[in-house]
Amino acid sequence: MRRLATALATALGIILVVAGVYVVGLRTQPHAPTLQGDTLGRHQGESWEEYASRTKPSISESSSFALVTFDTARRAEEAAAIVREVRRVNALLLIDAPFQPIPEPTTGQNRADVFQREAERLAAQGRANGIQLDPGAIAAVVVYDNGATLRALADAEGVRALEALPPDAVWGSFAIRPVN
Repeated sequence: MRRLATALATALGIILVVAGVYVVGLRTQPHAPTLQGDTLGRHQGESWEEYASRTKPSISESSSFALVTFDTARRAEEAAAIVREVRRVNALLLIDAPFQPIPEPTTGQNRADVFQREAERLAAQGRANGIQLDPGAIAAVVVYDNGATLRALADAEGVRALEALPPDAVWGSFAIRPVN
């Protein structure tokens, strides 16, 4: 008899705990999503000249993330050569595709290898969704470096525009518009 009473008390306790957690879950408001306050890329209807003019003063002395848009779509080797002096490349964008976060090269690889592999991966994802993307059409990259390096890169051959975020921007909490 004692075993039955203990088993019933245990079962009732478990049911009460589960019910309590369920009620708390129903009454708790979900967390608001992180707001994407900072955005990189051209505004809708903005010309390239307007964009370049607007973004030139965005480069500060401090290190920051920046969107480097190429003057034409580039193959992996060309894109890697343009940004070879940059400390870190965080993402690449193919024409008409969302950005693809990328790692830094590992031993035995260079940036061109990483760009090629990640561009092909993004194109394969596009094909799986019925979208044709050209892995040889890298339109832009997101980089991280200091103001002096970003200013030099903004004036480099092959760069159409460079837009830097404020130095306090954190990776993953800003939006990047597709480049087209």
